[in-house]
Order: sequence, then C-alpha cells, then structure tokens
Amino acid sequence: MTSKIAIIGSGPTGIYTLAGLVPARVPLSITVFEVEADAGKGTPYHPDINDQAMLANIASIELPPICENLVDWLRRQSDLELERLNVARAQIKEREFYPRIVLGEYLQSQFQQLIEKGIANQHVIDVKTRHRVVDIKLQPEDIQLTVRTPDGERKDYAFDHVVMATGHDWPETTEVKPGYFVSPWPARALKSIDPGSIAILGTSLSAIDALMTVSTAYGAFYLDASGQLQYQSSAAGEGFRATMMSRKGLLPEADFYCDYPYAPLQICTVE
Repeated sequence: MTSKIAIIGSGPTGIYTLAGLVPARVPLSITVFEVEADAGKGTPYHPDINDQAMLANIASIELPPICENLVDWLRRQSDLELERLNVARAQIKEREFYPRIVLGEYLQSQFQQLIEKGIANQHVIDVKTRHRVVDIKLQPEDIQLTVRTPDGERKDYAFDHVVMATGHDWPETTEVKPGYFVSPWPARALKSIDPGSIAILGTSLSAIDALMTVSTAYGAFYLDASGQLQYQSSAAGEGFRATMMSRKGLLPEADFYCDYPYAPLQICTVE
C-alpha cells in the first residue's frame, strides 16, 4: 500500500524533507501544503518579506546541495537574470554571501527540480498553495489534517505520516507601538519609517538587515577615492541618522573566514 505523506511548508525544511523522500524505491504519495501563493521560497527568503539589501546568513559552502549547489545554479543563470538578482558574475564564489531573495529563487528552482525527479521516480506529488493547515489530529489509523482552502472552506485530509516544516512565524503587525518595531520583517514595514533619528537595538545580522533596509530607502552606499565605504543620503532622506546599540559591543563573528572543513589542531592546551 502506498504511504501517504504530508509536508506542511515548502521552505528549506520542507524542501530537504522532499529531497530525502524522492530517492525512495517504493512509490509514495506526497502532498505539500504551502500557505503562500508560490511554493518553494520559504519565509526567510521570500521577496514579500525581505528587502533586496538584506543578506542571507549562509554561504554556498555551508548550504547542503539539493539537486545542485548554489554556486553552480548561479553560474548557469543568464546575465540578465543575475542583474535582476543584483549578483555580479565575477563575485560568484563558495564563500560569498548573497541577498536573501537570491536563496529564495535558488530554493524554488531546486523544489521544482525535485518534483520532476519525484514524478519520474513514480511518486505522486501534489503541491497545494494558499492552503493553511489549521489543525492536526492523531487518529487510531492515520493522522488527520484540517486545512483551510483558498476559498475559505475547511477540508480534512488523512495521512500516514506528517512532517511539520512551518519554519518562521513573524507577527502580522511589527509596529506594536508608534515608531517601535519588534522585528525587521516584513521589510516593507521599515520602509514606511520617516527619515530622522532611528535607534536599532542590537548589532547582529537582524540588526544589520534593519539598518540596510532603512538606510537604502533614504540614500546609497559608495566607495570613495581611497576605497573607503561611505554613505550619502538622498534629498528625501535629509536628517536620517541611525544608531546601533549593543550590550556587548560586538559585531557578528565572521566564522565563515575559518577553514572549512576545519584545519587540524596544531596547538592543544594541557588537560
């Protein structure tokens, strides 16, 4: 009897789950539920959530390849597509960091390739977009999912196995008080901030994402004659000033500069 498997979410966790199922030699019936209209990008890398200036916190060398690795996928893109993604062909490297939305495009491409491979391997794969799973019930014989369909109706499905890959869940309203945002996402909320004196609590990657989103809305970064990075506000951004505050005074560790895999230890402390 064919096993019926549900994957709730089509972001990175859901995609890697599907990648593990596709090589199975016995036919499977796999249903992927995705609340968004387009499957395969994942909330952390979706263009509706992120700004072009927001960088992903993972390089190609750290990202397990799915059907192909990120670098190979980027290299086979056209010049026009790379320009759209704001990626310079000469800068495509294993240790390079790219905008979050680039990873979203890559993941969606891999998701589509996995579906094609799965169907060729005699699996039945059904992707249901704009479907929100609202309840899960463990039954004596199966697992029942209650799903809200795009037209607002509720429908029940029965599965043998269910994988929850729902990932991030940001609040619908990030501006909980006038001028106070609890999250940099969705980025469009930060774009609504009027130029002025802005405080950012933290100096981590999320704080840098917030800074880049707001600062590029009211100006641009450039290299001066000496090669130093400078910032110039636009006419609309007159008066813009940002201050980042950290309890420890530390920027994120640049651990991607370490050898990978790690080089053998040559000096050991005495036990």
